[in-house]
Amino acid sequence: MSLRHTKWRAIAGALLWLAAANTVAASEQEAPAPFVAKFAIEGKGITAGYTTLELTRTAPNAYTYRSRNVARGIFRLVFPDAISQTSTFSIVNGEVQPSSYHADDGERDSDKAVTLRFDWQSGRVTGVAEKKPVDLALESGTQDSLSVQIELMRELAA
Repeated sequence: MSLRHTKWRAIAGALLWLAAANTVAASEQEAPAPFVAKFAIEGKGITAGYTTLELTRTAPNAYTYRSRNVARGIFRLVFPDAISQTSTFSIVNGEVQPSSYHADDGERDSDKAVTLRFDWQSGRVTGVAEKKPVDLALESGTQDSLSVQIELMRELAA
């Protein structure tokens, strides 16, 4: 099993665990419970790094969800910088509604960075993805790579 598959299995397991842990909280109220979860990324008995997922409440109905992947040991030669993603969102009419999303592979001049802003009033998502401008129609139910995880946890809990 590759290191990439191991990482995604860990994240999928974490999502299911968090969904189960938050079942009571999510079913009693719309607000997801803040959490921090740290997982080892392992392959063939070797810890290659760690993934940290953190959900914080920034206002009564606003949240920030972060994912940070850090390589360890010899794997730092391939992935010297932390890979991070951040999503800000609100719960609107019982659904997760992203406000902004940022993904960064840690490199200073990366071609892979993504920064998006979701303007629900104007119905547009704008920003830059992999050095290309983004300006698209924003449809109901649109999620970013992190906010979709929170929406999935909420739906599984319901």
